[in-house]
Amino acid sequence: MPISLDELEAKILARYSVAKPTYDAEKCPDWFHADQQKAWESTADVVIICAAWQSGKTVALPWLLLREIQRKGPGDYGAFSSTYKLLSRKFLPELRKVFGQFAEFRASEMRFEFTEAGEVAIFGKRQETPTVIQLGYAENPDSLESATLKAVVWDEPGQRLVPEQSYRTVESRLMVNRGRMFLASRPYEFNWFQSLTASADGERVHAVTFPSWANPVNPPKDDEYWTRLRRELPAWRFAMLYEGRFTRPAGAIYDRFDEAENVVEDFAIPDHWEIYVGQDFGDRNMAAVFIARNPEDGGLYCFASYHDGSRTVTEHIKRLRAKALRLTSGIAGGAPSEDDWRRNFSLAGWPIKKPPVRDVEVGIQRVYRLIVDRRLKFFRHGAAKVIDEINRYAREVNEDGEPTEKIADKETFHRLDALRYVASTFFTYAEPSTIKTGRQKLVAV
Repeated sequence: MPISLDELEAKILARYSVAKPTYDAEKCPDWFHADQQKAWESTADVVIICAAWQSGKTVALPWLLLREIQRKGPGDYGAFSSTYKLLSRKFLPELRKVFGQFAEFRASEMRFEFTEAGEVAIFGKRQETPTVIQLGYAENPDSLESATLKAVVWDEPGQRLVPEQSYRTVESRLMVNRGRMFLASRPYEFNWFQSLTASADGERVHAVTFPSWANPVNPPKDDEYWTRLRRELPAWRFAMLYEGRFTRPAGAIYDRFDEAENVVEDFAIPDHWEIYVGQDFGDRNMAAVFIARNPEDGGLYCFASYHDGSRTVTEHIKRLRAKALRLTSGIAGGAPSEDDWRRNFSLAGWPIKKPPVRDVEVGIQRVYRLIVDRRLKFFRHGAAKVIDEINRYAREVNEDGEPTEKIADKETFHRLDALRYVASTFFTYAEPSTIKTGRQKLVAV
């Protein structure tokens, strides 16, 4: 059937005319409070919302993502959380509130896909390229290995279970499109998220922090409610839960570690300096730290670390030698009972001595003393993973927020075990002194 001129004209106009969205995602939601608006107004590539409980951090993320979708056009986007539980119970409901009117949620594929009506609302017309929001969580790293992304929102990335590598993976997925990332989390512990927040320059990375009372639905700052909580909770816990501020918890083991004092920029190790290695054994978790000693002043510099598994002794030694720069002045490693490991490495040309200290707590105290005296320093990049473990190394706390003797997730700190083994090498005297850390009493020798 021949098409009329009017119909032809309509088709041409529909195809070539400038499309106008029916929804304006550039308009900041009128219920955003002042601190949420700061995140909205930021132009940084990475925007961090580091805020307290019930302060309005998670609910802001879907709106920020919707705006980026309208700006960047059809394609792939990401909405991530730290765990599946948080994603399904907390973040997904907020995403559905915003995107339910524009996209269909496909539970089996863990993603939102924009409908034709949604495309018209956001882009002004139907699109040939689909618009997809892929959901993922750090417990399942494969879920973060998505396609090239145009923007990402991430809820609670500061949790212990989220490694820095997950952040780097997501960052790489945004590289092609110069996509933006929005992170919203409560402060949990000193880790990569804390370092990223602390180092925000306001240009590439912008951090916005705010307390629970910034949200007008909560009691105001001077309310008795907050006064009561301050009385009931340890100061560090109140600061992190309700003020949105990072502070070292009572259970932090190396609580006197100071990045300003104990971290240095990487530099070339002089040829005449001594090299020492501490090693922790394991079939799947072979770990080591490498320390250079300045013979002139006794200064110690942890310049590299190693963590690998499922390799032969010979293969491990080859990689350890590459890290150690040259022949070592001493290698110490393993628990007292691990003579077989030491023998196997020694026979293969990597002579390991039994550490001079058997007790775990004494080893921790010796590392602590080196840190407090600022005698032990760490390369910012070469020893970054050791620094990360130091910041996360803590004792479990009881219901009153007081530290117990038990080390939280002790089996995961392989590099710190290696550091503990080699630390005793640098003590040639035994003059005890008492160091108090919170309610802990450590005797450092």
